[in-house]
Amino acid sequence: TKAQLQYGKCLMELLKQPLCHPLSLAHQVITLWTASHKIMMDVDISKIKEFQMNMLSYFDTKHPEIIKEIQEQKVLSDELGEKIVKAAEEFKQKSR
Repeated sequence: TKAQLQYGKCLMELLKQPLCHPLSLAHQVITLWTASHKIMMDVDISKIKEFQMNMLSYFDTKHPEIIKEIQEQKVLSDELGEKIVKAAEEFKQKSR
């Protein structure tokens, strides 16, 4: 139950978007997919937005093919989901 509450707090922070500057479709997909696969569970809540923005920048620079695939296909296949998780875990390891 404690883990579930932590997960809920994490999701609440991730879903907050700045006014007049919403996340792109690709960034929303990446954020929700990584959150649902609990990639950010051990990130402190006070640093979750920073982690999210840095992770999305990482995707933009290191994995633009994932961004492009989401934008063009508009379908989240199992293969694409695996690529997102792998890239997010790669980012998490490098950011430690």
